[in-house]
Amino acid sequence: MAKLKAALVMGAVAAVGVGSYSLLSADEDAAGTRNLTNQVWIERMPQNREDMIGHIVLLDQDGQQFGIVGRSSTWRHFLEVFGWRLENNRLKLFFPQERVKGEVKVRTWRCEGQAPEPFELCLEFSNQGRTMQFYSRHDWVVKDAEALEDLSVEVPELSSVFENSRVATPSLDLDAVEYTDGPLPL
Repeated sequence: MAKLKAALVMGAVAAVGVGSYSLLSADEDAAGTRNLTNQVWIERMPQNREDMIGHIVLLDQDGQQFGIVGRSSTWRHFLEVFGWRLENNRLKLFFPQERVKGEVKVRTWRCEGQAPEPFELCLEFSNQGRTMQFYSRHDWVVKDAEALEDLSVEVPELSSVFENSRVATPSLDLDAVEYTDGPLPL
């Protein structure tokens, strides 16, 4: 339970902190989602401290699969915790606040040189003809509390966010809930 709480705090802080400042494989679906989890993804680099940017992190810690999606600047943060399950290249999502479920197609790939600087990885969500793209770097991996502390040193604004971003541990059993289809907050 303590590891899950630490992972959730790390994910929330990593996702909030970024507001401060495809490999070849025999299994194409697996290669297309290789960098999806435990990675901080943002829609673009913020222009200034007030610029609200979208972010997402899908955490897979000790068998618990949950994520945090939101929009943040240095000063304002809107976050939502959700449960997820990946089946090949289909990401199934459950948002407990509104009891909404959904599914999107997802793929990741190395895009250094094609993506805006300083990004090296690309993530695309698609559903019913609509797409949404996020970016990351190889070193924006959420491993444990120590990795988060290292990120706090690199981005000083993150340390102040870390103190105020405690999130309760979710209990998300996707097989045991009843929910309705609806618009996803992605």
